Amino acid sequence: MIEGPRDPWRKSKSGPLREFIITASREWFVPSQDDARFVGTDEEKATARQKLIEEREAQFQDLAIEWLRSRFGNQVLHARADRDETTFHIHGVIAPWTEKHSKRSGTQRLIQPSSHPLLKDYEKAQDDIGAFFASLGLTRGERQAAARRKAKKAKKNDPAVIIPRRKKHVPAHIWRANEEVRLAREKAKVEAEKKKLEAKRERSEQLLRDAKRQRESLIAATERAEARETNANEVIEIAEHAAAGNLIPAENDRMTVSPRVPSKSRERDRLERLLLAPGSSARKLLIHLGGAYRAFRQGAAQQAEKSVAARLAAVEQKETALDQLRAKMLAALPSGLRKHFIADTQIEKRAVEITNKKLKNNNKNNDQKNR
Repeated sequence: MIEGPRDPWRKSKSGPLREFIITASREWFVPSQDDARFVGTDEEKATARQKLIEEREAQFQDLAIEWLRSRFGNQVLHARADRDETTFHIHGVIAPWTEKHSKRSGTQRLIQPSSHPLLKDYEKAQDDIGAFFASLGLTRGERQAAARRKAKKAKKNDPAVIIPRRKKHVPAHIWRANEEVRLAREKAKVEAEKKKLEAKRERSEQLLRDAKRQRESLIAATERAEARETNANEVIEIAEHAAAGNLIPAENDRMTVSPRVPSKSRERDRLERLLLAPGSSARKLLIHLGGAYRAFRQGAAQQAEKSVAARLAAVEQKETALDQLRAKMLAALPSGLRKHFIADTQIEKRAVEITNKKLKNNNKNNDQKNR
């Protein structure tokens, strides 16, 4: 009977190929930052620590390749160094070939994991690789299977002996799948934390911006308040000095420091600076004061002009009356005395005319100044 082509491997629960992972404890690969071997500054310690990590990973990789070649040769289909999990490790795949001879089938080459002693007995594989890596200061892991056998034997004589629970062997492909799930969860968790931190950072930056704007607004408000206070103080100071007579009107409706204020005194220096660069409110007050003084002068000048005009009118009236009286007196005097009378009274008349002319000129000049 012809069976036809068959798969070149023996049926098994885990399939024809075997995945493997060679690793050690994370503490051996990544020593503590407080390790006494690291000396110097923080930067020097970090550099030395990173250098040691890289050296140990390289040593571990070289020894793992040497062990795989010496134990499995060309049966190793694939091997690579991975850092995708928490600890550095070597991951790979083995195809354990074996040859069998029979009269019926002749020479057959099969994939049969149990044909290799290290794959048939994992404890033996662990013992072998543990001894191989001893040169790096590494030791084999806990011998759980041996501990279980010892406990079972002891339990026959002592029922109180507790047999350690069997540690289920997890095939590499299942372990890798579980690790991928775990890493995906860890990544999702990290991403979620990253988003939270980003939101907190944005919120913090927004709070900082708000605080900065509030601070700037407060500073601006304080500066405005200080400016208003300065203006108010200047207005009060100008008003007090004007009332005291220390500030007097000058030309073009301006104010100046009174001569009564001592020269080279702090008070005069202060008033001169104030008049030179007054604040807005103080400037308005000075303008109002100059206008008030000008209006006062104009009013006083008009009043004085009216008074002078009235006096001139009275003088002219009296002069007319005096001329009439002279004429009457001249007519009543004898002809011999008339010449003397005219000469004497003519001097007085010229003096009165000169006085009236001076009064009119003074009144005209004052009017021009006030304007």
